[in-house]
This record gives sequence, C-alpha cells and structure tokens, in this order.
Amino acid sequence: MEELIKVRTSALNSLNAIEKSLMKFGLSRNESKIYLFLAKAGAKKAKEISDALSLYRAETYRALKNLEKNGLILSVFGRPLKFKAVPLEKAIDFLIKVKELQIERLKQEKERMIEIWRRIPRFETEFENKSEVFQMLEGDEQIALKINEMLDRSKNQVLIYASEFLLKTFYNMGLTDKLEEISAGGVKVIILTSDSPEILFFLKKLKSENIDFKMLPREKSIDSIINMQPLFFLISDSEELLLLLRGSSYVSKRKKLNSKVLWTNCCVLVKMFHTLFLELEKYA
Repeated sequence: MEELIKVRTSALNSLNAIEKSLMKFGLSRNESKIYLFLAKAGAKKAKEISDALSLYRAETYRALKNLEKNGLILSVFGRPLKFKAVPLEKAIDFLIKVKELQIERLKQEKERMIEIWRRIPRFETEFENKSEVFQMLEGDEQIALKINEMLDRSKNQVLIYASEFLLKTFYNMGLTDKLEEISAGGVKVIILTSDSPEILFFLKKLKSENIDFKMLPREKSIDSIINMQPLFFLISDSEELLLLLRGSSYVSKRKKLNSKVLWTNCCVLVKMFHTLFLELEKYA
C-alpha cells in the first residue's frame, strides 16, 4: 500500500509539472487539466470530464471549446459527443508553432510601427538627455534582457558582485556567454563573489583573459557581514547600475530567479555601489 501511494504521488507530481508547463504556452489551468485528463483517459463525454475533475459544466464546455479551437482535442462523432486529445508531442509542437507565428507577426508589426514612428516629428526637451531615471523590472526574461542590454552598451568595464547561488542562476540564464562575447571585444569584466568550491565550476566555464574572478573570504562577503539574502549588482562603465531585489521568502524556498530588479543611471547610486565594490575588492 505504501509503495502504491508513492507511485501515485510521483505520478501526480509529474502531471502537475506538465500542467504548469502547458500553462506557460498560454493554456488556462482548466484547459491544461482537461487536456491531460483526456490524453491519459482517452475519449470522454463532457459530463465525465467535469465529474472527474470537479469542474462546473459551463467551465468544462468553455475549456473544451478553446482546446478544440486551438487544435489540441478532437470531437468524436456520436451521441452524446465525446472528446479526444491529440498526442502530447503533437500538441506541444503545435503550441510552439503558434508561438513562433505570433512572434513573426509581432516582428512584422514592429517594422510597421517603427516606420510610422519615424515619420512623427520629435519634440526634444532641454533636459531630456541629462535626466537621471530608474526602472523596476520583474521576471526571469525581463531581467535577462535588461542585463543583456547593459552588457551590449558596455565599452570599458563591467563590475559584478554575486553570491555563488546567484552565479548559478546567471549561468542558467545564458548570460555567461554574453560576458565572454563582450570581454573578447575588449571590455574588462570583474566578478566578485564569496569563496566556495562551487566557484571552480565558473572558473572552468569562463576562459576569457578579460574576465577576472575575485573571491572574498566568506566572512567578508556582504551576505555574511549584514546577514542578508544573496546579493547581486552589476555596474556598467560607472554609468549604469542593476540591483537585484527579492522577497523575504526567496532564500528559504530556493526557487528560480523570478525577482525584481532596479535599474538606474542615478550618479549617486552608481557611485555608491561602485565604491562598495572597490572596498570589497580589497579583501579578495
């Protein structure tokens, strides 16, 4: 009995993981649940689906209509009508193609918008180019894109302070490739982090001569000194700062980087963190 419970629990966890993945493709929770149910249980009537998943009949029909419209299920002739899921592999391929078509349409729309935008006269203000601004961003993709933008603009130097945990995230986001690219173009990159056996992994991955890894004794790291959550900040050419912010439950849950960042070109903030970096660097 205990073994059976483990098997069922494992299966349920797997289904939940696939359900969350389907939702990333744009399906609602109910649509994901219904699709997976039909994919495993075979052709079923709407009443059987709503009963099995404890859904209202109206919710079930609405979800079935959307799934059929999106090509993920088929209607089986008969009375009463039954519904059948297309194979998961085919469904995922279809969802990916839909996203690709949407992206292609957005690219075409971008060109059209830019063309129209360029025809509109620009009204510059006297202080427009001197403004100090900030921006709050949230989510993995937005953070990665913002860091990529900063690195693309970097001409001379990039300073990064990060814990080993956040360096892993940095690597998984594919941003180490960008560091190698800009360092090969002459930008000096200095990465300051706490000393850890796991850092050897990054030393092996980053082989550019212009990337300098400096390791702080753990007792000198910011995280240890003020007992705070793992910190990450990036400074580009002493002109831009990106500071990672997190909720209080982040470290305990150890979830993926789905956080907020503050980006700014405010001279005071950039100088403050630049000074902090240089002071910490003395202990490396």
